[in-house]
Amino acid sequence: MIDNTIKFNRMNTSDKYDAIIEFCQTHNKLPYYRSDNKNEKQMRSFLVNRWNIQKRFKLKKADFGVSEEELQKLEEIEKYKESTLDKLNIVLAYCTKYKSTPPYNTKIDEEEIANKKMVSLKNLERVGKLNKNEQEIMDKINSYNKESRLDKLNKLLTFCKVNKRTPKQHVENETEKRLGEFLSTVKRVTEENLSKKEKLIIDKILKFAPRPRNHRREELFKKMAEYVSKHHKAPKNSRFRSLEEQYIGKFYIKIRWLNEKNKLNTTEKELFKEIQKLIFI
Repeated sequence: MIDNTIKFNRMNTSDKYDAIIEFCQTHNKLPYYRSDNKNEKQMRSFLVNRWNIQKRFKLKKADFGVSEEELQKLEEIEKYKESTLDKLNIVLAYCTKYKSTPPYNTKIDEEEIANKKMVSLKNLERVGKLNKNEQEIMDKINSYNKESRLDKLNKLLTFCKVNKRTPKQHVENETEKRLGEFLSTVKRVTEENLSKKEKLIIDKILKFAPRPRNHRREELFKKMAEYVSKHHKAPKNSRFRSLEEQYIGKFYIKIRWLNEKNKLNTTEKELFKEIQKLIFI
C-alpha cells in the first residue's frame, strides 16, 4: 500500500509505478493531467515521459528505451487506457443528448471531458486510424454540426424577448449560463468580423442589457475630468496604480471604446473630447 502523504516526485521509480498502478486500480482510470490533485498530475507527467522515451526508442530516434521491468508495469497500466470505441460512445451520447458536438472553450466538466475525447478522435480520423465500425460511429458524431454564430444569436435574442433581459453567466441554469458566456464572447468580436445580420441581432440584444446608472456615470465623468486636469495623462487600469486610479482607468477605457463605436450621447461625446484635449502624456 503506497503512503499518499508522500509527494509523488520524491518517490523512487519503482514506487512511482506502484503508486500509479494503485491509483488505476482504485479509480479504474489513468491519472488525469488537469486534475486538481498535484500528485495525480505528476503521475500523468511521469507516464507521458516514460511512454515518449519508449516511443522514441521504437522509432529508432533514441539509443535506449525503458527497462524490461518498466515495460511490464507500463503494460499493466495501459490496460486502464480508454479504448477508441469507449471514447466514440461517450461523445455520441453527448451529441445525442445536446444535439451538438461539444464546444472547445468551456468550463463545464461534462463538455470539457467530451471535447477532450472529441479532439483525440478527430486526430485518429485525420490519420485514418479508425476501423470501419469506428468510422461509422464517427460519421454519426460529425452529423451533429455545431450551431453557427447566427443560430446562437437568434437563440440569445429569443431568450431576451421572453425574459425581458440579457442572460447572466453566474447562474445555476446551464442554458442561461451558456448564453451569458456566449454574449460575453460575441461582444468582443470586432465589427468587421460580423455579418450585417449578426450586427442587427446584436443591436436588438443589447437593448435588453441593463441600463447604466446615469448619476453614477456623471460622477465618474467628473472624477475622470479632475484626474486628467491634474495629471494631464489618461488614468491607467493597472494593479500598480491606486485603487481610485484603477477604477477611473477602467471607466476611461470603457468610454473611449463607446466613443469609437459612436455610442456616447452628444453631451458625453463633447465632454470626452474636452478631456482628451488635456492629455499630453
